[in-house]
Amino acid sequence: MTDDDTPSQPGTGVPTTPPSPPAVARPRLRELSPRTMWLTAVVIAVLTAAAVVVLWWPATAGLNGAEVVSARLDALKVGLSVAVGSGGVVALYLSWRRQHSTEADLDNRERAPSPTRSTTRLSGG
Repeated sequence: MTDDDTPSQPGTGVPTTPPSPPAVARPRLRELSPRTMWLTAVVIAVLTAAAVVVLWWPATAGLNGAEVVSARLDALKVGLSVAVGSGGVVALYLSWRRQHSTEADLDNRERAPSPTRSTTRLSGG
């Protein structure tokens, strides 16, 4: 060992780096098709409409005047909350996919042999 406690190659004094642990292969995710994206958007729209319709008419039956207005406004708020919440879940999923894809690309770049490494090894030997 040297003064700064870094391991070095015997007789050279050149510090060595410890071997890095092997990278874990990440499977490639399927690409999202436009059909899947449209289907997700339609499901979110249907859930929103269903929440508004169920809360709009059946839940406000028998109410009069200001109570109806207030109850229907609340129904609209709940329906829009369902839409925003569903959109948030989709956004989280897409962020997760982007992160996973980025990490997989970086892992693949680390595993691929560098052209400069292979030429220096060939010319050095």
